[in-house]
Amino acid sequence: MTGTVMITSPVLELLHRRASVRKFTARPVPAALLDGLLAAAQRAPTSFNLQAYCLLVLTGADQRRALAELVGQRHVASAPVVVVICADLARLQDLGAGLAEPVGPQHHDLATTAVVDASLAGMCLSLAAESVGLGTVMLGAVRNRPEPVADLLGLPTGVEPVFGVCLGWPAEQPGIRPRLRADLLGHTDRYSPDQARQSASVDAASLVKGADPITAEDLAAWRREVVRGLRRARQRSAPPPAPG
Repeated sequence: MTGTVMITSPVLELLHRRASVRKFTARPVPAALLDGLLAAAQRAPTSFNLQAYCLLVLTGADQRRALAELVGQRHVASAPVVVVICADLARLQDLGAGLAEPVGPQHHDLATTAVVDASLAGMCLSLAAESVGLGTVMLGAVRNRPEPVADLLGLPTGVEPVFGVCLGWPAEQPGIRPRLRADLLGHTDRYSPDQARQSASVDAASLVKGADPITAEDLAAWRREVVRGLRRARQRSAPPPAPG
């Protein structure tokens, strides 16, 4: 897997130049366009056509400001639309009961299905938005404080926020961030432990950023971001503190 693309298309070009946008203009997203984007997102692949997710669409300024305060990210308030993508096991339980096929929280594979379905729908939403000139950024921070976020959105038991998608007309054109070379992540026929170890020992030669060279600052920024992500994962996994 060389990573060299000999054939191009609008989708390939979009993916190769995509970058997260965190500054938006005040221009609203037309309701008809938003409806079309949400309909496109729901064409995402889904296991057994379960569509085990729900989309919470926040267009009201007060709701977006409240979410921005909860997650500590200002661009959530400035984006004209925020869509919180949730894994929805509650609906699957109701669906199963209605079809005489009862399921419950003990059916762990359905939880995985719901997260996968939600992720595919969210990515399709983002790409659909970017294809018409909107900017987007994913919002994993909704998982930092899941209970307050659930309260804000009125989520019942069994509905969990997976991530959000902020979208609007971009007020900036950020540069693309480095990614690992495709040949480090793509294994052929069988998993290669040696290749995996190489992909975890990152230097400037391990990264690509379109046609631009990788600088020392690119490498340092990549490492800082990975460290932040690993620390955040530990924080999310830590047991809650014992009551005082």
